[in-house]
Amino acid sequence: MFASIHAGGNLPILLDCARQFSPLIEITSEDTVTFDIRGLGRVHGFPDQIANEIHRRVGLPANIAIAANPAAAIYTARGIPGITVVPPGQEAAVLGPLSLHLLGCPAEMGELFQLWGIRTFGQFAALPPLGVAARMDEEGLRWQRLAQGVFRRQVRFVDNKARFVREMDLEDPIPQLEPLFFLLSRFLHELCQELLTHSLATTEVRLRLQLERASEHLVTLRLPVPMNDVNALLKLLQLDLSERPPGAAITKLSLELQPAKPRAMQEDLFVPAYPGTGSRSYSARIRRICRRADLPHWR
Repeated sequence: MFASIHAGGNLPILLDCARQFSPLIEITSEDTVTFDIRGLGRVHGFPDQIANEIHRRVGLPANIAIAANPAAAIYTARGIPGITVVPPGQEAAVLGPLSLHLLGCPAEMGELFQLWGIRTFGQFAALPPLGVAARMDEEGLRWQRLAQGVFRRQVRFVDNKARFVREMDLEDPIPQLEPLFFLLSRFLHELCQELLTHSLATTEVRLRLQLERASEHLVTLRLPVPMNDVNALLKLLQLDLSERPPGAAITKLSLELQPAKPRAMQEDLFVPAYPGTGSRSYSARIRRICRRADLPHWR
């Protein structure tokens, strides 16, 4: 599924809104952004609920469309005011009434459409494909498939990978672990919530501690499967730091979670799939590790 937001002259606001839902974003034009929302159903519900949440967060008058086909989402957002969710298989019916100038085809094709009296997506979509190919070649067929809502155009995602990181310079160096654990707990809650908003989990936790008059201390937790459990991740960090503590007071800390798609687990035939923290054997191993660190959640 793809979402498209269209609002004139507000590209920075549209980008800020899109980043709250997905790291996979295309700047379609100066007034339209398109982004991948596959997997967001676990967080925000059905497509109409996702569309309403996008509308709430964008904070300005905008057209919002959701469709299985990115091109259908783009044209719908540009041509239909408000919120529109295009049901799969109904792309042609939704796009049909739109004015053909929204298609953006070359000028010479536009002249032919004028001569033929073709004014809408639906009229162009209904033309015999053989006739379109004879007069417009393969390029014409591609435009016709776009008008029909069946051509899946390549989405050109912005090279702007989302980073899930928190950093803090400490005015007073921390000589003990307990204050550090408090900060790590806060950072993990914030970062895991951001991951959840993007329908992501993490496969790697990287903690970098700059020390007073000593080389920096690094902690890297590599997880065999994606996780998004704050308590488990915190206790794993606590266990590592307790067994291998920093050699001096801490002056700066940086915590980064490497994003990954969560693994869907299916425990029962009649229970919907949900993002899992891993296999049974790995979960048992985590429980054993966290039991040593006195984590009630995992008992």
